Amino acid sequence: LQQMRGEWFNAFSSCIAFCNSSPDRAGEVEAFQHLLLRLTSMLYGAALSDVSEMTDDSMEFVNPAGISQDSLTFLRSTNVRAEIVLQWIQKSIHEASGKEIIKVAPPILSRVYNQLGNGIVMLNNAQKLNSFPVPFPVAQMIFFSLVLHWMLTAIVCAAGCETMYEAFFQSFLVVFIYWSVHYVGEELEQPFGDDPNDLPIAHMQA
Repeated sequence: LQQMRGEWFNAFSSCIAFCNSSPDRAGEVEAFQHLLLRLTSMLYGAALSDVSEMTDDSMEFVNPAGISQDSLTFLRSTNVRAEIVLQWIQKSIHEASGKEIIKVAPPILSRVYNQLGNGIVMLNNAQKLNSFPVPFPVAQMIFFSLVLHWMLTAIVCAAGCETMYEAFFQSFLVVFIYWSVHYVGEELEQPFGDDPNDLPIAHMQA
């Protein structure tokens, strides 16, 4: 997610740098920059909302002035919000380039589109964690293997150790380590929720 943010920030900053510096176009340039800022904020927030598994996945945006109410209503009704906002940004950049609000050679401007595309690919990679969890049979096999290991470890330690305390310490330590790794894996499997160890999704947007 941080790489995604970096790609989109680079694309945004490049568009700001490529804007026409002519005083006659200052008003058009400023309007485009404000629109681009609002859309970029909306893009990152929509991406975090799409990947989030939180109970309340609403995100804060920069004031969406200049974006029609119909567009915002449509955006709320879809489940691919990041992809839609990305299309709005690309269309805005293309129109600004045609009007020479962005004044740069097309091969250089293509880098902006490439960075926007890289960001959405990284978002799709993050969404794989939600869409493709560990298969249920694998999770059950791991659980029952740990239970079997727990029982066998106690038996082996009881048979191989000289004292009761030594058997207890060795069996407890081995079983504790394996179960700890298991529960750590469960926490890492879904890092986009409301649990204490999950990523601070809402804070990342703020």
